[in-house]
Amino acid sequence: MRKCTDLTIIPGMEIETSEGHILALNVTKVVKKSPDFSETIENIHELGGIAVIAHPFSLLKPLVDVDILATSGLDAVEVANATSFPYSLMTRKSKILAERLGLPMTGGSDAHLSTVIGRSYTIVDSDSRDVSDILEAVRKGRTEVGGVGITLKERVTKVYKRPRSILLSSPSGKD
Repeated sequence: MRKCTDLTIIPGMEIETSEGHILALNVTKVVKKSPDFSETIENIHELGGIAVIAHPFSLLKPLVDVDILATSGLDAVEVANATSFPYSLMTRKSKILAERLGLPMTGGSDAHLSTVIGRSYTIVDSDSRDVSDILEAVRKGRTEVGGVGITLKERVTKVYKRPRSILLSSPSGKD
């Protein structure tokens, strides 16, 4: 097995809130979830992380309240998300949101399928591979997003897998 020496891994998690999903980057402990969107972001910051609104215009998530986002303490907006549909439209809308809020832009694959990993991504302008330097570059907006959306076949596979796992479970939890 070869050892990869040029890969930087930033720990994180995605948190569901009433105002949408938040990516908590550079956290290694579970973020205390709060009904209050801004408080969840404060909890991310207390753990040393940065908060990124994930796929803000997803068709299956709550509508984005720009006023709440503007005062919430967010650090960035995920503009490119490989599973957003339709990809080009959602990317444009998210870019407009990031510009309106004056926040940096990120991209991610939101990979629920292994074949989607890396489909959308963030290019970070940093002189260092140190996680704190990379995150500082993100905070300062030294980022570009790139990539493409998933295919229709991949979308169908993703949608098919989710309900099937729900249907295979009995209401009592006993199969």
